[in-house]
Amino acid sequence: RGPSMGFNGMWVQDKRRSTSLDLHLEALNVPYLARAVARTASYKANIEQTGLIWIETTATSLLKNTTEYRLDGGVQIHPHPMDGSPVRVMTAIEGDRVVTRSTYLHHGLSQVVSRWLEEDGELYVVRNELVNKDGMLLDAVLYFDRVSKGK
Repeated sequence: RGPSMGFNGMWVQDKRRSTSLDLHLEALNVPYLARAVARTASYKANIEQTGLIWIETTATSLLKNTTEYRLDGGVQIHPHPMDGSPVRVMTAIEGDRVVTRSTYLHHGLSQVVSRWLEEDGELYVVRNELVNKDGMLLDAVLYFDRVSKGK
């Protein structure tokens, strides 16, 4: 069944503490206008983890997206957010972290997203490491404050 790790609930990004994802979004072929909006838009995440299933719904003023991750390390194929091309995704619990390793099969990109809690479970931290097609590591850390606890 897998452990409940305390991530469940609604989170809102602390833009002041967080690193910009602009270069990540550019590498993922997100259009300039959408990136410009992302710089200022409020970003929320709702997480529902039950056993080894993690469902994360993210929302900005422009976009709402729900993604399901299996936390058993098995391979999943998710669509690229911009063009629908296949992305190989493997997510596993590593210590106190939930780590997702992704390979963008048609774009030559690889990504590691690590998620963990700090400040007695009231701060959700997401580190996003993306290697672009030129081999450059793009590294960003996002901080989210808990708005409400889930089940």
